[in-house]
Amino acid sequence: MVSDNSPTAIAKLNDELRKSVPAFPTPHRLVMTAAVFGLPSDVLDRMFERIRTFSSFNRDNDPHREHDFGAIDLGGVRYIWKFDYYDDAFEHHAENGIRVLTIMPASEY
Repeated sequence: MVSDNSPTAIAKLNDELRKSVPAFPTPHRLVMTAAVFGLPSDVLDRMFERIRTFSSFNRDNDPHREHDFGAIDLGGVRYIWKFDYYDDAFEHHAENGIRVLTIMPASEY
């Protein structure tokens, strides 16, 4: 969680969490769609490594400078990862709340 809602503080927390994939610290969550969860373990390992080391943030893909979204290509398929922020009950948006990182094929977005 972050007490400072500045883009710099949010990006720092998002980067720290992203670099821990797939071992996400509580209370934050990592979610994968069935298409991602069903990938062979070696492909998942490569995907996690690409997400952990993602650094191609720019004005087009990170307009709010929060490092909350990214896209990678792996095996001819485009995948995206995206952070959403929730309150403790997972009912409402909370900028300084629990992070949920979702990974999915771009075609499912």
